[in-house]
Amino acid sequence: MESALTAGQDYDTSNQAIDRLGVPAEIAEAVACLASDGAASTMGQILRIDGGAVMS
Repeated sequence: MESALTAGQDYDTSNQAIDRLGVPAEIAEAVACLASDGAASTMGQILRIDGGAVMS
């Protein structure tokens, strides 16, 4: 996906399990989940939305 933030940039996604950049809707879904009543008991968690990236 190309957006205003990624236009003209070359990103290496070979270290990501999904082999693509994430899309804003995927971030929005995670935020909506955490803001919902269903996440009322979720405490002190780090939610990584990184496509399964592996740091080397």
